[in-house]
Amino acid sequence: MTPALGKLLTRIQPAGVILFRRNIMSAEQTWALLRDCQRHVTTPLFTCVDMEGGSVDRLRDVFGPSPSAASVFETADRDLFRLHGKAIGAICRALGFNVDFAPTLDLALPPSLPVMTSRGSVRESARSGSVCASILAGAVRFASSRLRQALPRLR
Repeated sequence: MTPALGKLLTRIQPAGVILFRRNIMSAEQTWALLRDCQRHVTTPLFTCVDMEGGSVDRLRDVFGPSPSAASVFETADRDLFRLHGKAIGAICRALGFNVDFAPTLDLALPPSLPVMTSRGSVRESARSGSVCASILAGAVRFASSRLRQALPRLR
């Protein structure tokens, strides 16, 4: 962390920080950077990453490529959905992240396909709830105890 960034964090006291691929060099460096950010802020930070897999894979250089949400959902295997959530949750937590902006409920509807490409998860809105529940059930074990209390049905 640069001294200028440390001073900025101390001065503005943000609620959170988000890291992108360019900020993530190794597991140790990422953990240290998030810890250093927290040292400059008096309240607990949201430590965020947008880890979707596929074309939006911020952690590829550290953990190798992760499959896109669309490719996982095409299998129609709820156990695989849960495993996908579990793997992403474990990786994020191991690096010190407590928020992942994964597109769990992004619908792959025809008007959005040119923009979303492999980022859309389900083509029918009726299935989106069960898909989301399966992913969250895998990821929730790596969430904070406060979040686990808020999502008791997914444990």
